[in-house]
Amino acid sequence: MNGARIARVVVISCLFPLGARAAQAQMNRPVPGRVPAVQPAELRGTFEGVIRGGIAARDENGRVWQIAVPANARVRVTGTAAREFLQSNFAVEFQAELDSHGVAKYEVPELKLVSLTREKQPGLFPAPAEKRDGEQQENRPRGEKRKTADARDDAGTADSRGARGRGKAAGALAEGHYRVVGRLVVGRDGHLTVQTGQAVVAFELAEGATITVDCADLSIVSKGDELGVRGLRSPARPGVMQANEIRVKLVEELSGPKRKTAQKPEAKRPSTRDGKKKDKDAEGGLPQPPAGW
Repeated sequence: MNGARIARVVVISCLFPLGARAAQAQMNRPVPGRVPAVQPAELRGTFEGVIRGGIAARDENGRVWQIAVPANARVRVTGTAAREFLQSNFAVEFQAELDSHGVAKYEVPELKLVSLTREKQPGLFPAPAEKRDGEQQENRPRGEKRKTADARDDAGTADSRGARGRGKAAGALAEGHYRVVGRLVVGRDGHLTVQTGQAVVAFELAEGATITVDCADLSIVSKGDELGVRGLRSPARPGVMQANEIRVKLVEELSGPKRKTAQKPEAKRPSTRDGKKKDKDAEGGLPQPPAGW
């Protein structure tokens, strides 16, 4: 009798976990007619312009979307730029062979416009041996075009905090191949230096140098550039989504002064002739994201 009772208890104990898992699965099963508050969303299309708190984009079907861009969204903009696009304060990255004064011995054939982040900090870093500029490139030594002193003078003029002083720190720099990351300074006559936080690096771009863009700056994006967005959308708010990740490919090379982003057209003053205000959207202005995005 006791054996049978123990057997029933064991069977019930074994079946209880199965029943709990089945109940949990039933709870997780979507309920017909119930729409989730937010859903994953993905959009491919072109950049349209900037709106309050985000951007506007046109999808492949021609529909305009309002995309909220939170501060933690991952943004990547890629493309190319011309030499005349370079301006002071741009974050740049390149590799070069530096002397003890922080001057590149050879013209730099490749330059990249970047964004300074927690992962990409300014500084001087030993360059991988297989990517050492100057050895594999038939570039002219830097001294054939400009004198080192001129470039350092420009750095001292451009930086009121004393780039000359930090240039002295570069005098103790060990000669070698470095990956240089920092803020660009465009001085007189186009002299180029970079503030790395460790030293002032002076360099020259080779004729026909390749300038690539790989940054998180949406201000250089123009209307028509290719765009992909991943994020969340609410079925209750059609045409609106919040971005978690944005990738932009520049269709044209950046040239001349910094390209102006396609801004939202300014709203015209409402007409009071009939006592009614005009609708802003009817005047061609881009719609604004609803509150809460």
